[in-house]
Amino acid sequence: MSLQQLKTIRSLVRNSINEPVQKNFTDPELNAIISLCQNDVIRRLLRVNTVWFASRTQLTGSAPINGARTFTLPSTCGEIVSVVTAAGVSVTIKPLSEIGLLTSDTMHTPSASNPYGVHIENYLYIYPSSISTIYIHFIRKAVELTEETDTTIIPFQFIDILVAAAVAECAPKAGLDVAQMEKKYDEKFTELELRKRRDVDEEESISGERQ
Repeated sequence: MSLQQLKTIRSLVRNSINEPVQKNFTDPELNAIISLCQNDVIRRLLRVNTVWFASRTQLTGSAPINGARTFTLPSTCGEIVSVVTAAGVSVTIKPLSEIGLLTSDTMHTPSASNPYGVHIENYLYIYPSSISTIYIHFIRKAVELTEETDTTIIPFQFIDILVAAAVAECAPKAGLDVAQMEKKYDEKFTELELRKRRDVDEEESISGERQ
């Protein structure tokens, strides 16, 4: 059983709202609530520590077109942090307004030692086309959860926060104390922030002792 799978999360939510089987809430309805709630949970977790959603992957480009190679980004790719070539050279991501300069202005001619990239929708266009492999570091984004085995990107240790968020959203229809459920959800983040502050203080204390 994976705590990050939709069917498990939904079961945990059902138990928390005292509805173990479909009655006031259908499975598709709870799926939609969980899917929406994960966006708020991720947004708030990112404020505490972006590392929980950091990822790195290798991408191989398609055949060259108009001086560039096209790289399809992962569906969970949100904010791109950095892009490097297989040789370890950083790729400068240019704004869309400068795409014409990369192909027509010799002052901006890209090279293997000075590569450029343009991000359009779910694709990266990398110049020059001789670059066929890149590594990207990015912050993941949520994807809709609809199938039983769909998995949230929220780390398993924070699934209880997602459950709390969904329960708070279900509270009015489930006949639960809305204010109390929202408070329980908010307190999850207060605990995380306090824990992080304590960890930082401990690290600074250890660092001070070593000096």
